[in-house]
Amino acid sequence: MTAANTRRRALNFLARQQQADGSFKAWASPTLKPFTPSKSQATIFPTILILDALRSVAGAEAIVAKAAGYIAAQVSSQTSWNYWEQASAARDSEPYPDDFDDTACALAALRTTDPEQIGAFARLLVVSEVSAGGPYNTWLIDHHTYPQWHDVDVAVNANIGYILSQQGVQPSGLMRYLQDAIDNAFLQSKYYVGVAPTLYFLARWYEGPAKAQLQAQVIEACKHSNPASPLTNALLLSAASYLGISKSTISPDTLLKEVKNDHWLAEALYVDPNYNGKQHFGGSAELTTALVLQALALHDTPRAHVPLNQNNGVPIKGAARIRREALAYSSKDLRRRYTAVAHRVSQADVGQQIIMPATIIAEAGKWKLPRATLQNLNSASLNGWVAYTIYDDLMDGSGQLELLSIANVAHRRSYSQYCRALPDIYVFGKHVASAFDTMDTANAWELKHARARVDRAVLRVKQLPDYNDLQQLADRSWGHSLAASGVVLSVFGDIRNACFIALQNFFTQFLIARQLHDDAHDWEEDLRLGQLSSVVTMLLLQYGVTKKLNLDVALPDLRQHFWKQTISDVAELIYERLRRARQALAQCAAYMSIQELESWLRKLEDSTILAIKKRDETVAFMHGFGGSNVN
Repeated sequence: MTAANTRRRALNFLARQQQADGSFKAWASPTLKPFTPSKSQATIFPTILILDALRSVAGAEAIVAKAAGYIAAQVSSQTSWNYWEQASAARDSEPYPDDFDDTACALAALRTTDPEQIGAFARLLVVSEVSAGGPYNTWLIDHHTYPQWHDVDVAVNANIGYILSQQGVQPSGLMRYLQDAIDNAFLQSKYYVGVAPTLYFLARWYEGPAKAQLQAQVIEACKHSNPASPLTNALLLSAASYLGISKSTISPDTLLKEVKNDHWLAEALYVDPNYNGKQHFGGSAELTTALVLQALALHDTPRAHVPLNQNNGVPIKGAARIRREALAYSSKDLRRRYTAVAHRVSQADVGQQIIMPATIIAEAGKWKLPRATLQNLNSASLNGWVAYTIYDDLMDGSGQLELLSIANVAHRRSYSQYCRALPDIYVFGKHVASAFDTMDTANAWELKHARARVDRAVLRVKQLPDYNDLQQLADRSWGHSLAASGVVLSVFGDIRNACFIALQNFFTQFLIARQLHDDAHDWEEDLRLGQLSSVVTMLLLQYGVTKKLNLDVALPDLRQHFWKQTISDVAELIYERLRRARQALAQCAAYMSIQELESWLRKLEDSTILAIKKRDETVAFMHGFGGSNVN
């Protein structure tokens, strides 16, 4: 039987199995393998996934139209969906709240463009966010009042990202949560069997900084897949096609060999309830068949392929540097963890500044430096940022303690690489030592003065920190200036040189402006964590808070105040620091091209201008997400 005939017969199978109302039957099995469909389930979820999958399959239009009608009819009055059918007895015998997994997948599968539906979904997100901009609670219920329904799941948040991506929205908190999950390979959902579903859900839309890591994990999962599991292979082949992976150990032939007459057998995809003390798992032959047909269709018309020897978002030289630096770690696990963090920092919006800062400055000045000098300065920058990132996460309470040893090694290597870069210039060694002392002092100050206790959503402040002239904001990340300092000192050999002094002034002002920008972006998340950043402190002072604040009660008013006043005040501070940075940069122009460094300032300025210009749009957006009545 030809592949075309197999696909045609499979579509006919689905058309026959589709119920009159457009739904597909769902089954629960008390065992993972073999899947034994022992209990019929009145759930809408498989039909949602089948609908989304078949949108990629030519010839499935009639099936899609009927399924879409069924799913659209299952919506609740608050524009959300439940695991159970609306009229099912299970709604009373096994009640669940409406949830974001069904809701996000349903809206995405329906390809919703209705502004009212999107606005309603937006309001639900704000109510369910764990931190500002995500991640989001699984269940559409007040998890403060009903803590038993508090749950944050990686697959559910991946599916939320899917519908939001269709609207061109990528909330920062959600993206950071998913980036961390990908970087650290924490992709096992409590609601799905194995990691293949999460890889599939993410691959459908993810274009964030951790995309290269996601590609690598899909490739690795393909290598270890079971040829006898068409469901898992279909998910992974679709993920590979979505991500543009040009070669995979899973091929269409692998799937076609497993067809049983006109369909593929049921397998466990998701977790069903417990019955008689026995965990059950959900799936169906129709669901497996639809996902296989999608994988075959996507393989025929994949996205533009990305060669596997390229690291999406990471320069090839940078990728080689990461691999080389990872060899400093003794075990495979430590090397993997180092690589994950290094990819994370190198794919940030300042990735080029982190991976190859010495090369950037040397090219700006058309200075020919020894290869070993540039390599040491660039590697020292990378290792310094790896250490800084891990330490910063730990200080914020969001880090992983098992990464501490990686940070310590990276910190030591950064220091030694800076010192090795210019062994004959004694003054640079002193400058490096002073810079590391400055960063350590800044971190100690932050831990002592810029932390508050949060107890059951009540912020308790001993004393608000005094940021004074904002120098603290530059000091905490002063290592970012060291590679550039090394290049200039290797050329002029004197810290009294005008170019060296001007470049130091430039970095001071640039780092303050960038930290203000980041603090404004993260203020709500910082506040919830008790981190008294420069912007959080400014907001609390303007709001009149000095000791105690109930966040659940005050946040709507704080958001209003932030958009009415604080954001403008922060923007003015950023503009002033950018002005000073440009003054310093002008003094460098006699020695080097300032075009690249000016682009750093311009990007930061454009982002700030955009925030101010879109202030009214942001206010409207907050209205749509259920925010307070900002004027």
